[in-house]
Amino acid sequence: MPGKMNKPIVGERFKTNQGCECVVVEYNNAFNVVVQFQDNFQHTKSVRTGDLRKGEVSNPFFPSVFGVGYFGIDSNSPVGYKTGREHMFWKGAMERCYSEASLNKRPTYRGCTVATQWHNFQNFAEWCQTQIGFNEVGWQLDKDLLDHRLGGKVYDPTTCVFVPQEVNTLFIVPSTKTDDLPTGVSYCKDRGNYQAGCGAGGYRKALGRFVTPELAYEAYLKYKKIRVSEVLEQYKSRLDARVVLKLEEFSKE
Repeated sequence: MPGKMNKPIVGERFKTNQGCECVVVEYNNAFNVVVQFQDNFQHTKSVRTGDLRKGEVSNPFFPSVFGVGYFGIDSNSPVGYKTGREHMFWKGAMERCYSEASLNKRPTYRGCTVATQWHNFQNFAEWCQTQIGFNEVGWQLDKDLLDHRLGGKVYDPTTCVFVPQEVNTLFIVPSTKTDDLPTGVSYCKDRGNYQAGCGAGGYRKALGRFVTPELAYEAYLKYKKIRVSEVLEQYKSRLDARVVLKLEEFSKE
């Protein structure tokens, strides 16, 4: 019959438009051809003959997100979901770590990575469901507050936590700081003294000028502890207990 498409045979190999290789493992009809991708995951899926021959067969384990992340398979659905807060946070972390355009804009993220298990979006999405603060409007994914072992460089399920912006900015060191002075201290060349300022918790406050960087840093640290205590008081009942402990420890040092 003219125009009739040849039937794929079991064992026949095809190349997809993603560059993945798959092999036919079962033929039921033109609308139900089972293929297996030839990679470490060996995922199988049912496809149509026409799509298979055109290469229009997507592999959910192909690293389509900045060459690292892949969508995976949602255990509750054969399709999964690419919208919603889970995907927004996951793609944001991937972009900050692996997008060259993003790294050029924010070079402090060079060397940062996403934990291997989170290369699979489904693992990240599942983790989100158990986290305090995930459903809080405006809260952010923080990788630094709880991190001792990994040096603030890894998005990892043991160190990441959801916090409000006020908490997320408490311990940020400005990326523009290039001198060897303590955090919160800058040298005023025209006056020959040192200025203290603190931007912890969402807004910056000037703390005065001092004759030595040590005195300026003392003023910075004193105010920062006060600011941390204020932010903690505001959010304590809604924060992850690990964050509460971290902030309490700092304010009492």
